[in-house]
Amino acid sequence: TVNGVKKYDDLIKPDIVAPGNKVIAACSPSSVGQPYSLVTQYPTLKCGTASTAADQLMYLSGTSMSAPIVAGAAAMMIEANPNLTPALVKAILMYTAQPIPGANTLEQGAGRVNVEGAVRVAARIVSNCASLGNGASMLTSTFDQDNSIAGQTCVWGRGIITNFGFLYGSNLITYWQGVYAQGKVLADATPYSLGLLTRSITLTCSGVFLYSGAITNNGTLLSDGTVLSSGTVLADGTLLASGTLLSDGTLLSDGTILSDGTLLSDRTLGDDTVCMQPVP
Repeated sequence: TVNGVKKYDDLIKPDIVAPGNKVIAACSPSSVGQPYSLVTQYPTLKCGTASTAADQLMYLSGTSMSAPIVAGAAAMMIEANPNLTPALVKAILMYTAQPIPGANTLEQGAGRVNVEGAVRVAARIVSNCASLGNGASMLTSTFDQDNSIAGQTCVWGRGIITNFGFLYGSNLITYWQGVYAQGKVLADATPYSLGLLTRSITLTCSGVFLYSGAITNNGTLLSDGTVLSSGTVLADGTLLASGTLLSDGTLLSDGTILSDGTLLSDRTLGDDTVCMQPVP
């Protein structure tokens, strides 16, 4: 809110999502039985019949429960490879995330966190990665860019959100990107100026592609430059959706237009009053 007027920042949020609905975890032993504790105030949150405080469980829902899952994934990645930079940790988490069918980019970001896939990639990054130059090979060995958990295949989204758009392509995980360096944030790879979102050629290598907008066509799957969404194939800038042919960098689907980093839904994002103009 600026001077009492609500403004939109046009940023793509969230980066990724994680399970957070009715997650069961241990109660804090020191809070059990205390009048201020949630499990005391709301006994229906308690799970199980353990009699000792140290063994009692409860469930909660919300981002407070999903955030530790992502933090734990990052900790396991760093344990597998202590040389990862912050930007590379974030990039791997998004690249290996599993897109959720029926959810769009503004609802799920790059997809649902895929802990096993992220840790597997982290372990295959060379130990001297932080000293590599832009475009240098950074893997100790190749691997399939999906994984199996409990007998189900988790296909990776293979995309990295950079505030106003996203980068995609297998080179993001095969070759070192300058934007992964210490002191860099992923948004540095896609500078935004004078209404134009571009890919930095000094912070990303060839074979990395930029889509300057959010995909909202029933979920998004990015794979080697090809986007697959609910049985729809997007490739070479062309989309076939709901019987409509779209090309030239513009996505038109179910009344939603995505083009040049701008999201328009039902003619506008939010209110269509004069005071509600988006802010870059």
